[in-house]
Amino acid sequence: MTAALKFADAEMLGMAILADVGAQVVQSTSTLLTAPLVRLRRVPGEARSHFEDPAHLEYMAFGATLQDAKALAEACWQRLEFAYAKGFELEDGTRVTVDRTESLLSPTEVPWVNPDVRVVQGTHLIVTRSIPA
Repeated sequence: MTAALKFADAEMLGMAILADVGAQVVQSTSTLLTAPLVRLRRVPGEARSHFEDPAHLEYMAFGATLQDAKALAEACWQRLEFAYAKGFELEDGTRVTVDRTESLLSPTEVPWVNPDVRVVQGTHLIVTRSIPA
């Protein structure tokens, strides 16, 4: 009998990767948007296979100035870009290794409704293997 497979939550993995980014990191469902802050969201992307999960993670870096938002987004880019072959521990104690990363959208400023907040957004592909259930 084969053990069932499961995959790590991509947003939780992203939060673990960005844990030391220098600002609070929240999931896409959070209503908190006070700068400095990073908001992570898994966006539709490549289909999951039986062996791996290619997750597209969008990060939005909120800063009081454009320079602050750019610096925070660059720190996110660096951590996500070089997260491959490293293990990260999720809140539930599960250890997940990132097999591959790829920048899909380099940090780019996006319009935001509040003129006192600047937002820089980027997207990374993070590929992880399934883990035994």
